[in-house]
Parts: sequence; structure tokens; C-alpha cells
Amino acid sequence: MAFQGLKKYWVLLLVIASVIFLSAADVAAESISDLQESFWNFVEIQYGESTAREFEITNTGQEELKIHRIQPSCVCIKGQIIKDTALADSPAKIKITFTALPEFANEVNVFCYVHTNDQKTPLLKISVQGKIKPINNNDNA
Repeated sequence: MAFQGLKKYWVLLLVIASVIFLSAADVAAESISDLQESFWNFVEIQYGESTAREFEITNTGQEELKIHRIQPSCVCIKGQIIKDTALADSPAKIKITFTALPEFANEVNVFCYVHTNDQKTPLLKISVQGKIKPINNNDNA
């Protein structure tokens, strides 16, 4: 009989420990990266021209935020990590450059992924969109 009562206490202790562990794991998995702007409309550029923009990714947590790499969706985008590490309440910085290639027709909508050490949001997506103005060969006429 005494063993049955002791068994109930062990089960209760195990349940309480599991709840505490899962709560701590949930807190540890909070997102630490905040991409202020995930959309860039460069409006319009000419074929062959390039345009660039910097983005900040703010560290909203207490752990160090690291940017590992930038993965573009096509060869028209180049990503550059300017500042790869951010402590609490400070930003990491990247630069995205878009080049209007001849194969684009009028409007373009591409993106790139930013890979971070954020356990909850390891991939941040930046969408890039705008219009490509064709080269007008009739200017010399």
C-alpha cells in the first residue's frame, strides 16, 4: 500500500518536471530576429542597371544573433553581409543588390532568404519587386 502512494508522488513529480521543462524550452525558442522591412519595391530601372538597398535585422532577444548567409532566388540578386552579428537590441546589416538582366520582361518579383541562428525563425524572406524599363534604340533616330 505504501508503494502505491509513493508511486503517485513520483508520477506527480514527473508531470510537474515535464511542464517546467517544456515551458523553459518554449521560452528558449522565442524569435530573436526582427526584419523591419521584408519588401523592397525599387520602382523602375533600365536594363543593365543595378540598384541596392541595406536592411537591418534587429536582435530582439538576449542571445547573440548571427547571419550565416544570404540565398538569392536568381542570379539577378547579390547579397552582402555588412554586419553579421548583433547583440541584444542592436541590428545586424545586409545589403541586397538587384541587377536588371535582359531576360526580364517588364515587371520582376524575386526574393532572397537570409539564414540566421534564430531557432524559431532561421529563414527571413525579403521580396524584391519593380519594373524593368527596356532600352529604347529609337533615341538615335
